[in-house]
Amino acid sequence: MARRGKDAEQKALEALDAGQVEHLGVPLWRASRAYVNLMMAGYRRLGYGDLTESHTGLLPHLDIAGTRITTLAERAGLTKQAIGQMVSDLEARGYVSRAPDPSDARAKIVRYTSKGRRFVRDGQTIKKDLQARCRALVGGDKFEAFAEQLEALATQLEDEAAD
Repeated sequence: MARRGKDAEQKALEALDAGQVEHLGVPLWRASRAYVNLMMAGYRRLGYGDLTESHTGLLPHLDIAGTRITTLAERAGLTKQAIGQMVSDLEARGYVSRAPDPSDARAKIVRYTSKGRRFVRDGQTIKKDLQARCRALVGGDKFEAFAEQLEALATQLEDEAAD
């Protein structure tokens, strides 16, 4: 009888273990990690070895014309202090600069430097290449349909999460 209880417990643990990885979040996470790794490899190939994933995760939230630190924090889902520290690091590396906000002297606007704008252009090239590689792997029509469905799903889930 004790053996049967152990078998049932083992099966329950195996089912619980399988439930940890058998859901949509896992392939989405894996694809996202692979995408980020390929992006970072592209940046390193082009000489941006001084940037971390944290840096490259923040920079897309920065508008080309400049963005306030508070807005960057909201967009990135981080604290103003964390963003301020990251901006200081990016500033020291020459990718961004800070300037007073003309509409509020207490606020600062973060802007790309010429080096930062070059990073943005290079990043767009890397993304286009990666997207073309994904399209070739999946097939053109399938990829377009997948991309549309993924965008729709992301929008719906974001809307649900905001409620």
